[in-house]
Amino acid sequence: MKNLKVLKSDTIKAQWLDIKEQYDTDDFDLEKMNYVTSDLIAQLAFLTSKGFNEIDGTPIDTYKDRVWRVIENIGLLPEYTSVDEEAEVDIVDTWYSNED
Repeated sequence: MKNLKVLKSDTIKAQWLDIKEQYDTDDFDLEKMNYVTSDLIAQLAFLTSKGFNEIDGTPIDTYKDRVWRVIENIGLLPEYTSVDEEAEVDIVDTWYSNED
């Protein structure tokens, strides 16, 4: 198991605390929250791809779950459409048509 250097962990923790602080206020900027949460998720994904599992003893998945819950709760995800609700789309194969 690899641990992050102190500088990296302080950065991740600071970003999470900033997101949490903004989320706790009722008048956060949705566009800014989209940017900061996306940035933190990208950093966590990069660290995961490099084999890191913890940030100063806290599992990196804990940070991912925290950010994901904020994203869900502030409405950054598009509304879910089930398969039954989707409109049927006809796929027409035009590969062998004579038109250019």
